[in-house]
Amino acid sequence: MSALAHQTTENQPGVTSISVNARVDYILRFSKQAVLVVDEDSNTYSRVGSLLLGALPDDHNAAFVSIAAKLNDIQIRSRIVEQLFGGALFDPEQALTGSIIKLASEKRETISIIIEHAHLLSLQLLHELCQLAEIAKKTKLDINVVMLGQHQAGKLVAANKMLFTNKLSILSAATGQLLSLDAGVFKEAQSFFTLTFGKKAALGFTVLLIISALVITWLYQRDSLSFSDLPRQPGITLPEGADVFVQDPSGAKEASASQEPSAAKKEPSATAEPATPAYATNADIYQALMAPEAATQVEQADKAPEQARPSDVFNAVVLADKPVKAEQAETETEKTEAKANSEVVAPAKAIDNTRIVSQSDELPAASGINPDYFLQAKQGFVIQLAGFSYPSVFKEFIADHDQLEYFGYYRQLNGQKLLVITSRVYDSRDEALQARERLPESVKQRGPWIKSVAAVNNEINAFQSSQ
Repeated sequence: MSALAHQTTENQPGVTSISVNARVDYILRFSKQAVLVVDEDSNTYSRVGSLLLGALPDDHNAAFVSIAAKLNDIQIRSRIVEQLFGGALFDPEQALTGSIIKLASEKRETISIIIEHAHLLSLQLLHELCQLAEIAKKTKLDINVVMLGQHQAGKLVAANKMLFTNKLSILSAATGQLLSLDAGVFKEAQSFFTLTFGKKAALGFTVLLIISALVITWLYQRDSLSFSDLPRQPGITLPEGADVFVQDPSGAKEASASQEPSAAKKEPSATAEPATPAYATNADIYQALMAPEAATQVEQADKAPEQARPSDVFNAVVLADKPVKAEQAETETEKTEAKANSEVVAPAKAIDNTRIVSQSDELPAASGINPDYFLQAKQGFVIQLAGFSYPSVFKEFIADHDQLEYFGYYRQLNGQKLLVITSRVYDSRDEALQARERLPESVKQRGPWIKSVAAVNNEINAFQSSQ
C-alpha cells in the first residue's frame, strides 16, 4: 500500500492539508492499528475508500463491505468472511476475531478490510474490527482494517473510549489530520437542562446548603422557644408608700426625691441622703415623731373628729409657725393676740398631727413643714439646714436634733420629690449668718447655707405648678 503516498491531497481553507491516503498507509505500515476516516459528507469518505481499493496490490486479499441500516451483525460478519475466504466454513455468530484469525493463520496472506458507512455499525462490530487489528499485530499477521463513515461513528467511539484506547486511529477525510477521542466534533451538544456530572454535583451541593440552613434555623427557633418557656423569676417590688413623701391634707403638693440646690444659687447645698436608706413604715415614723400628748390627742380626735377640722388645724399651724415681730405687739390687744397664738401653738400642732395620722398614713408628722409660712413672709432670708428624699432619714435627723427649731417645704429636683428643712425667716442676711454660727456643731457639719425667701417661694411655686 505504499502507492497510497502518491495520491493527491484535498485542501480545506485555514487547515494544513495532508494526504489522507498517505496518512492511512503510514498508520497501517507502522502502527498497525485499525483506522477510522470520518466526514459528514459521504462522498468525501467514499472517495477515500475508492482510492484505497484502487491502490491495493494484486497479492492483497481484500474485502469491501458497504453497511446498510437493514443489515444486522450476523449478516455483516458473513459478508466480510465470505469475501475473504469463499466457501470456507465458519460460525456467523462467532466474533470476527475468532473466524478471520483462524482462517488467516492457515493461508498466511495479507488481508485488507474496508468498511463503508461505518457509522451504521454496532458498538460490538466496531470493537471486533479493532480487536482483529490488534490481535493480528500480536500474532504477526498482516491484517489491515479501514473504516469510513460520518462523525457519528467517532462519537460512538468517544462515548466508549475505554474500549478503543490505543486500538483505533481516527482521521479527518477532508484534512487528513489525526483526531483525538476528546475532539469537539465528537461531543454531543448538550441542553442547559441536561444533568451532567458537574451539574449534578453543583445541584447536590446547593440542596445540601439549603437543608443545612433550614436545619440551623429550626434549631435556633426551637432554642428560642425553649428559653421563652422557662419560668420567669419573680421581680423585686418596692413597698408602696413605705418610704415616699406624699402631699399633706393642708394643701401642700408633692415634691422631688433628690436634694440638690438650684444651680443658679451661689451658696453650697447640704442634703442628708443615705446611699441605701433603710425602709420604715409611715406608722413607725408617726409614732416616733409624735409626743405623748399628741398620742392622747389622736385618741380624742378619733373619738370626736368633729371637734377639729383639717382646715382649722392648718390655720392654727400657720399662725403658730409665723414669726411675731417686736413691732407687731405695740398695743395691748396685739400682745394679747400674740399670747393667744402662742398658747394655740402646742395644741394646734398636736391636733394637726392627730388629724394627719388619722386621715393620711403617708405624711410624716413634722410641726414646721408648711409652705405657706414662706409664702406669707414675702422677703427675708432662711438657713437651709438639710434636704431629705426619704422619711426614714428625716426621722433620724429630727431624733438627733429634737431641740432644733425648723420649718420645711417640698420642692421638685431632677424629677424627684425633696423635703427641704430650714430655719425661721430672718429679716436680713447678717441675722441669718449670726444664727448659723449658733447652730449645733453636728448641723454645721452638713454645710447649711443662706437662702433668700424669694428663692424659696420660687421653688414652692414651681413645685405646686408641676403637681
